[in-house]
Amino acid sequence: MTTEFSPFASFLIMTASFIIMAFLAWAFAAWRKVKATQLFPTDPRLKWLVAAYPLILLAEYIGLKFHPVPADPMIDALLANWALWQSVIVIVIAAPLAEEYIFRGVLLVWLRRKIGEFGAVILTALGWAALHTQYDLIWMSAIAASGILLGYIRMRGGSLWLVMGIHAANNAIALSGI
Repeated sequence: MTTEFSPFASFLIMTASFIIMAFLAWAFAAWRKVKATQLFPTDPRLKWLVAAYPLILLAEYIGLKFHPVPADPMIDALLANWALWQSVIVIVIAAPLAEEYIFRGVLLVWLRRKIGEFGAVILTALGWAALHTQYDLIWMSAIAASGILLGYIRMRGGSLWLVMGIHAANNAIALSGI
């Protein structure tokens, strides 16, 4: 993306993504009459994997320095014509909610019953990468790799909210231009 925000605006975007996703998870838990903690996994091995996700974001950042993301006219037009709060709602909140619900909520669970966990994770990651045709093959491969990790986290943790939050954080970092 061609738009870069100040470090303070970047911090606000990321902070807002965490707060909004946490609020949505809490609201969903209240609506379903369950404890919010039940929406998130407790497997200690998974916590290390989630904690390692910043390393993936660092790899993405380094990758951006060597191979910038190709310009996306649609996203550039949105950023040029929308207010920051509108961009955050669409890119940081709505996209992760919709994409994760479809790919790791519905498709992954359905494919797991049909072809097993490994195949389901791989197929949904490839499908998710194919959705992002605005990028070149290198970035689509990176998206597929992230999709495999998110699928694994979803299968091991059982929480769709966790992968939605990780996806939102990733999009917040991308939007903020860090």
